[in-house]
Amino acid sequence: MNAAAMETLLTFVSRLLSIHGKLDTQGNERPSLLLAEGLLLKQRSRQRSREQPIQVAIIGPTQVGKSTLVNLLLEGNYAGVSALAGFTRHAQGFCPAPLTETIIRTAAALLPRLERIAPGGLSQDRLDAYSLIEVSTQASATQPSSILWDSPDFDSVSSREYRLTVPSLCALADLLVLVVSREKYADRSLWEMLRLIAPVNPPLLVAFNKISSESFPQLVSALRTKFELEGMPCPPIFPLPYIADGEWGNLSACEGGRQLRRRAGEAVIRDNLLIKPLLEFHWPRWTSPLRREHEAARQWESAVRETLIEAGDHFERGYLRNPDYRETLELALVQLLELLEIPGLAAPMQRARHILTWPARQIVLWLRTVSDSSATDASTETRVLEEGIDHLFLKLQRLAGERSISAAPEEGLWWQSLWGHLHEQQKLLQETGRGYIREHQAAFQPEIGAASRRLFQHLQQHPALLNSLRAVRVTADVAAVILALKSGGIGLHDIFLTPAMLTFSSVLTEGAAGQFMRGIEKELKLAQATSVQTHLLQPFALLLDGLPQRMPGTGLFGITPEELELAETALKELPT
Repeated sequence: MNAAAMETLLTFVSRLLSIHGKLDTQGNERPSLLLAEGLLLKQRSRQRSREQPIQVAIIGPTQVGKSTLVNLLLEGNYAGVSALAGFTRHAQGFCPAPLTETIIRTAAALLPRLERIAPGGLSQDRLDAYSLIEVSTQASATQPSSILWDSPDFDSVSSREYRLTVPSLCALADLLVLVVSREKYADRSLWEMLRLIAPVNPPLLVAFNKISSESFPQLVSALRTKFELEGMPCPPIFPLPYIADGEWGNLSACEGGRQLRRRAGEAVIRDNLLIKPLLEFHWPRWTSPLRREHEAARQWESAVRETLIEAGDHFERGYLRNPDYRETLELALVQLLELLEIPGLAAPMQRARHILTWPARQIVLWLRTVSDSSATDASTETRVLEEGIDHLFLKLQRLAGERSISAAPEEGLWWQSLWGHLHEQQKLLQETGRGYIREHQAAFQPEIGAASRRLFQHLQQHPALLNSLRAVRVTADVAAVILALKSGGIGLHDIFLTPAMLTFSSVLTEGAAGQFMRGIEKELKLAQATSVQTHLLQPFALLLDGLPQRMPGTGLFGITPEELELAETALKELPT
């Protein structure tokens, strides 16, 4: 068997089993997962060491005489016997030879979910435990290097607390001895257990206990018919008479007891563990809730993409295509004004403006201080983008809430967890979105400067127009406007309503220069839309896509599609 594939499947099954234990799911997949885990553990143990003890497990419903049968096979009073239902609640391994390190190590490897405790330390308060007991007997039916397991029942009212030990014992056993009685052979829980182990087809013997020789043919016929109806091969059946005091010695004297001891002594280590049929049989049920979670995640990703497209459309409609908003071009024109400084006069004029406007700048600074405002109002672009992000978030939050109510239970739980996570992370997500907006604007700023330089280079090819604009540029009105803009005393939109800037704009938009400027504006809008996608919407999409992986796992499986695919690939690599 492919060791890597086996380890992958063992990890996957063990993880599923742990999750089911935490979720306490209604599907009751834990017995089949325990059986699968046990078989994979047995296969791994065998690959690591060929020196393995033979394992014989006695299983059956409550009050059928399992412990009595253990004593029969050992020929001694070693297993505790009681008429009380559910008396045996722990797995107890009896070794008719010294407890070697190999036996102890093998048992620990095959029962990792149970803790080995000394026989005297087993208690009803600690059911996830087992014991190994060395017995001094020369008459055991099983081979010396073997472990004979007495098991708890799986059908009594109290067995819910300990019945899950039985599938693990069934997995490690090289031979199963099923004990039934007249009252229990048709019990529903018994046949559920037989259906569970059927895909594995383990070596099986049936001890029909507590029956008279007269009723044996009729009861055996009924039991064989039941196996036939279930589509299972009928194993050898051995009749055992009813013994009032449960004394094993009386059983060893009967023909059925002698034959059963002989067949149990023929047990050998199984070479062929039918792991793949068991996994394939249960795989659809095991993975169904995982696939439903994955489908919910795909729906979420699709919804994120749709809402991000809407956010992009909102930005284009509300800003890029809105004729009332020319903010980006206006920023380029402001930078163009600086480029239009006349060489040789720029530095002296800058110093003069700095001196002349010092009182005004001090007043502006004081006004900012008393108004507790250190920044200008948010730009139109910022406002439109923030509106789009807020609308996107609210729409996704509403979608998660609606799906948590309308979806199937497993998907609904996934959506409910996501809705709660969205609610908890709302402030952080919105702040992150605003951070992406700032990153976009910082990344796009060089595009505005480049557009200004292209405009200036175009004007340099038209000296008459360039000189006209420079004439406007050197007026005190325009200089004051520029300085007021830089000092925060006037808004970007307001400066283009001043007489000087109206003159500047009208000169620039006439004729061929106006056509060139409109081309620059179109290029800026395309670059701006690309920047919004690159620096805002795409990172925000990745952030939202990753939310399901970061939400609390309470009530969820949380196994990714990639992990499921890896396990399914490993399953295909197992030998049939």
